Amino acid sequence: MALIKQTALIATLLAVPGLCALAANDRTPDMDRKVLTVRDLAPDTTGKARFQQAHPGTGFTENYGRIERVYGKAFGGGVNAAEAAGSFVRDHVGELWGLAPEQFLPIGPWGGGLHAQPLMTDPITNEAKFMLMGFIPHVGGLPIYDSALRVLVRNEPGFPVVLASAQIPDVAGFAAPDAPVILDEQTFSAQARMRFANAEITGIRSVVFAGVNGETQPARIGAEFILEGDDLLGQYMKYRFIADPITGEIIYEDNQILHA
Repeated sequence: MALIKQTALIATLLAVPGLCALAANDRTPDMDRKVLTVRDLAPDTTGKARFQQAHPGTGFTENYGRIERVYGKAFGGGVNAAEAAGSFVRDHVGELWGLAPEQFLPIGPWGGGLHAQPLMTDPITNEAKFMLMGFIPHVGGLPIYDSALRVLVRNEPGFPVVLASAQIPDVAGFAAPDAPVILDEQTFSAQARMRFANAEITGIRSVVFAGVNGETQPARIGAEFILEGDDLLGQYMKYRFIADPITGEIIYEDNQILHA
């Protein structure tokens, strides 16, 4: 039995700086064991530090050195869920992920691309306890593949923002071409089609590919598409590909079929 694959991938890695101490035989009883460094004397002005100073009681988890989750006490709000999530994007994505607010389009990473997804709906009142607001980051008008920001808002007066979950690679220094990316189907799909006896192509679009699953790779323009059909032995296949638009080199591939 074959099921079409839908993936949502989140992992955690928390980095903790080390401390330095004096040897016990080199200190007097009145000395503290910690050695002061420039870092200790200078204020921490990183984006995370500024955020936590403005919002005490919040914390972060990281994946491959990138913030993947902001949690803790409510760190925003608004007159409705969309305004609350939009305010978080406007005020904080620059310091936390290094992108401008206008690069985050209100498109959900779930099916259909809807901006809002109600969660924990009461069967009697039909009111959702939370609203999950989705955003897709873009560079030069192109979506960053496998990248999204999800902002969880409690559906109550003040609409407090209680969680932000992100998978956003580091695209600092990458600039998309000024001219529109022209995709020639025969060119970008040539290498991928060699695996198929016959195949139908769908889902063609230009993307910025900078890695998957939260692991950053050097950013580059890619042609995303799906090939579905029979392989050279007559077996059914369905793959999503990211290929170089000029050479057809396969940058990334993902089997869209799960075999139970």
